[in-house]
Amino acid sequence: MGLVTYLAAHVGAVPNRDPFAGINIPTFLFTSKEAVCAVRDPELWFPPPGSRNEILHAQELCRVCPLVEGCREYAIENEHLDGIWGATTPRQRKRIRLARIGERIDVCKRDAAGTTSGYGMHRRRGELACKACLAAVRIKQIKGRKKAAA
Repeated sequence: MGLVTYLAAHVGAVPNRDPFAGINIPTFLFTSKEAVCAVRDPELWFPPPGSRNEILHAQELCRVCPLVEGCREYAIENEHLDGIWGATTPRQRKRIRLARIGERIDVCKRDAAGTTSGYGMHRRRGELACKACLAAVRIKQIKGRKKAAA
């Protein structure tokens, strides 16, 4: 049984229907014969918590896969995933996500945190504004309403 079949079976596939309906499995697992996970025992990628040797073994196999970077990015974006993806554990992926959020906040701190111009910078970058910049915009809106009412 390949990884794709395993995932479909463990997410509650319905008989006589498309086994992958409603399951967000990356397309590279379907299309690539190079994926190490596609040709190995699926249980390998979902070791029990605390089984350090099994986790390390799965990560070693992942690291030699030519698709490791795309797989890792997929898993980071889909934070609900369990198991080893892109040679990372769920805990490692959570750290990466938090670090990326921290980078966004650090950029704001260096530039103009807590100001309306800082809020504008977030918007131009296409990112969510930090709490400090959102608060600055709200304060400006409140002051504008009070001024208009007076």
